[in-house]
Amino acid sequence: MTDSKDTASLVEDLKTTRDELKLKAHLFEMDMKNEWADLEKKWDGLDLNLDDASDAAKESAGNVGAAASLLIEELGKGYKKIKAAL
Repeated sequence: MTDSKDTASLVEDLKTTRDELKLKAHLFEMDMKNEWADLEKKWDGLDLNLDDASDAAKESAGNVGAAASLLIEELGKGYKKIKAAL
């Protein structure tokens, strides 16, 4: 798992990409709108996972952190796919 500084940087990069894509959302084709909706659900889950990781740092943060890392990776791939389609 990446350390918290790396994770924070990755999340900030994802947030920037997400914000840019939100501005262009009106240009999305229908399939990209569906992709966007799926990514938004995952984004909401990321916030919850990161909150859980912070709360569970002394217990099983490794599992929660691994799930958050996987979710960050999925979001990054999804945002790149949408960005390439624009």
